Amino acid sequence: MTKRPGPDQEPEALVWNDRWGKCLDGRVYILAALVIDVEVALPDMSNLTTAVAELSHVIQSELPHAVACLNIHVLPGLSQGGNKQVRLAMSGDPQLCAAWHQRRQLQGSKHLGQGAVAYFHSLRDTTSVEHQEKMSELVSLHSNSESGFLLDLPSEWVRGWPEGATSFPQHAGSLWYDFAAVWGPVKEASMIRAQDPTVVHLLFDFGNRGQGAKCLFELLTDRYLYNPFAQNQTYPVRCALGHFQDLRLQLLPETADTSAAVPGTFELRRVKLV
Repeated sequence: MTKRPGPDQEPEALVWNDRWGKCLDGRVYILAALVIDVEVALPDMSNLTTAVAELSHVIQSELPHAVACLNIHVLPGLSQGGNKQVRLAMSGDPQLCAAWHQRRQLQGSKHLGQGAVAYFHSLRDTTSVEHQEKMSELVSLHSNSESGFLLDLPSEWVRGWPEGATSFPQHAGSLWYDFAAVWGPVKEASMIRAQDPTVVHLLFDFGNRGQGAKCLFELLTDRYLYNPFAQNQTYPVRCALGHFQDLRLQLLPETADTSAAVPGTFELRRVKLV
């Protein structure tokens, strides 16, 4: 059940109701979806967009009314068979979703037209104990000194960017600064333009032991952000945990303070949605 603050209380920072996390009194939503991976075989990769649209039509026509597919997105890279991996984010009755998934697997592959074929693979529940254990294990691989957290956002979700600026500092009172501050004191926060104009990078430094960075990494990895006011409302989380200066150096090599970077070779451990 969703908890509601009393008349003299501040709204709770994060309240979970089933699969939905309501943060900052509805300023940010988190979706812990049922995730289904689909392999799409294509004789011609130029037909990928058409195949994904047809896959969406198939899913919407087959799903029970108590289940909704809120996001379909193509994962980067190719599968071992040279095909594309497509991920479905589902919400609703988990038993009905699992039953539909099982029927779909038993029916075998689904032809999508123009030679494209879909193969339905695993179903995962990102509210499960298994998911939590996996996230705890991932966090344990990072040192306590890694206080940086990098999060991608759709550029359409961002307003007020200074004209001509490469970065956009965030301060207390701004949405994403306040979102990060729920999990610990924020030393520094900036939005940085990405090479892809549809994406912006959001970079935080939680300072010292960086527990806030680890909390966000564990909370958001393999989940989705939801903005009810955007045209594309549901966005798959893409994030990374690391040393702040190293993350900044990856994004702003011409301005990063390399003297403060952690010595040694660094590899950006961006979480892939796989």
